[in-house]
Amino acid sequence: MMTIATTALIFILISIYFSGDELAKSHQGDLNVVLYFFSLSLTATILLGVLAIQHGAIDGAGQFHGRSGQVLDFLLQSFLDLKTDIRLALALVGLVVLPQLLCYLLSGIFFGCATSVLFVGNSFSFLIWFVVKSFAVASGVGVSFALVAALNHWPGATWDIAIVLIDLSLAMLFLALVFLGFYRGAIPLVAKIRRRCPRALVRGLSRIHRIFTRRLPQREAPVIMRSAVGS
Repeated sequence: MMTIATTALIFILISIYFSGDELAKSHQGDLNVVLYFFSLSLTATILLGVLAIQHGAIDGAGQFHGRSGQVLDFLLQSFLDLKTDIRLALALVGLVVLPQLLCYLLSGIFFGCATSVLFVGNSFSFLIWFVVKSFAVASGVGVSFALVAALNHWPGATWDIAIVLIDLSLAMLFLALVFLGFYRGAIPLVAKIRRRCPRALVRGLSRIHRIFTRRLPQREAPVIMRSAVGS
């Protein structure tokens, strides 16, 4: 098991390098942000773990004790709960965009004075970065937790298990980089698709929009929505 886990670790590290190198070609700032979140969560978790052990919030078996232990347990589970993070991000984006879409439809269909749907690109960018951040932070927390557990010889925390946990945690960092790379690559692709959109479709959408803004002066009629992909 140790050999397989170690081989997987090497493969994941190589994958992280190549995905990071691809981002570094034109999006160095993005790469630095992701690595900062990973480094911050890694360092903070190790320091908090050491302090918690010294002050008895975590015992020699890795169990949490007292109010401080409960807080640490809650934080640990929160940072590793990626499903809840993604749901939260989707809910926040939906809360910003969906009411505007509904308002556009209602105002346009019945009254002809629809207003633009704002912050679509910004909301999409927020969603991507929220997910990337969650994966990077969970990765750092997972790696540090595995190291603290193995170094303190907690029950069941052998180095075989620790390396497997590190593999899974670093895989989340790799996914964060890949996800961000796909997003950055999609921005020029979406712009290209918009430029090559069939004229019949553009005319149809423009006709609908003119109907939805029929009571607005032509020079004041807003566009339907901002770009679907933010910077």
